[in-house]
Amino acid sequence: MKSICRILVLILFVLPLKAEEKATNPEDNLKSAKLAMEKNDMETAFTDLNKALEADPEYIAAYYYRSLVYARKEENEKARADFNKMVTLSPKRLDDFLVIAELFIADEKYDRAIIYYNKALELAPRNAEVFFWLADAKRMSGDFAHAVEDYGKALELDPKNADSYVWRGYAYAQLKQPEKALADYNKALELDNKSCWAYYNRAILYFQRNEKMQGKSDIDKAIELNPDFSQAYSFRSAYYETGGDLAKALLDLNKIVEMKEADADIYFRRGRCYFSTGKYNEAIEDFDDAVSRDLDHAPSYFYRALTYKKLNKPEEMIKDLVIVLKKDPELAEAYIERGNYYLEKKDFDRSINDFVKALELKPEYVEVKIKLAEACKAKGVPVPVFPALKKETPTNK
Repeated sequence: MKSICRILVLILFVLPLKAEEKATNPEDNLKSAKLAMEKNDMETAFTDLNKALEADPEYIAAYYYRSLVYARKEENEKARADFNKMVTLSPKRLDDFLVIAELFIADEKYDRAIIYYNKALELAPRNAEVFFWLADAKRMSGDFAHAVEDYGKALELDPKNADSYVWRGYAYAQLKQPEKALADYNKALELDNKSCWAYYNRAILYFQRNEKMQGKSDIDKAIELNPDFSQAYSFRSAYYETGGDLAKALLDLNKIVEMKEADADIYFRRGRCYFSTGKYNEAIEDFDDAVSRDLDHAPSYFYRALTYKKLNKPEEMIKDLVIVLKKDPELAEAYIERGNYYLEKKDFDRSINDFVKALELKPEYVEVKIKLAEACKAKGVPVPVFPALKKETPTNK
């Protein structure tokens, strides 16, 4: 009878206690919350994160993820409070170190992130995921040789991780080891034939090897797998633009703008396509957008100046050329355009100065030498003589 009572006690009290302990394990709660967040189930995530913090009020990772939940719920004050609380605490769990490292990655402080990934490895020395993130941090910092080593360690622990092959391949490519890079990309696609990054990185490698058909096929596949892959659209648009297919280049550039992922360079390149197809007003709008995003984007000022020239707006053109030469004093073409403007205005001193400056930068420009000779003749002065001009510049007679 006593033994039966003991069993009943175990069933009624001990087993529920173990279940409760398991349920309140903060690391399990965090895992559950992260899964809920992936499914966009914010309420479940919020509940699990609260449980994690009840069990451990100093759990950095739980504060971090709860701040994200608050942010998604647009409760920004609470999100900020959790984040502020988090940064006052000292990390002690594996997830804590990983979260802090991730924040340094987001801030592009890769050396600091590496420190915290190494601390995470002290807690989990055979964790393939931590080796992968450590390798990623080293890759992003430009330390490709050590990134290769750490991706290799990740693969020793998890040989079927396609992402490790993808990014080790990228590191090999940066180290000018294309055969090893190609082997890793191929292995990644053998493991996961839906890896858009493997196709994208392999496409770049094929183009570098002048294997354009294979490269084009891979970049198309990357976009097929991920229709919102802005980097792939950018690369493909450059391929189309270089090949003179500006209509297709514009389609890809438009897609990036529609996704709201366009930076100054994308607007500049689309503006350049519009310029080349004679759509000057559209070009001006894009160059305006480019310089609004990057005030130092000299190519946009230069092409906007060329567009103003096409629109017969010389004053706007000159303003932009002046800006260009402040931003990039080595741009010979800007001196040439300004020199031509001054020559037309019969401002020979300024035109001569600009042509000379252009030829100092690009002495092979024969047409500029002719323009310089024309300006000097009109001014009634000898053509400046320096080595680059001695043989090819027409002389005044």
